[in-house]
Amino acid sequence: MTLPRTLLLIALVTFSVLLYAHEQVSKVVLLYDIQRDQKEKGLLSDTHYLLKYQVSALASPSSLEARLAKTDLHLDLPEDRKVIRLAMEERVPLAKKKVLFDWISATKVAEAGSR
Repeated sequence: MTLPRTLLLIALVTFSVLLYAHEQVSKVVLLYDIQRDQKEKGLLSDTHYLLKYQVSALASPSSLEARLAKTDLHLDLPEDRKVIRLAMEERVPLAKKKVLFDWISATKVAEAGSR
């Protein structure tokens, strides 16, 4: 073997060993990143469930009644003279579309009706 071939072989072997070592180090760093992200996801998930529980507890009727009792708002039912009663109206049938273009039109007209 000549000297240039020997140097080329040594350079190729060295390059391949360095490439392999770089891949292994990158794999370890990636595994640490994945582990850190999974831990953070677990903490965020726990916090999410805790906050969801707190929201449901605060929105429960018993909790609202307790807070109203603490603030002592003195809520009473309205007197008859303060209540305005409206008569129920009959439901008006919706207008039927008469033109073919109305059936294929992209714009629709909202029609209000009473319940």
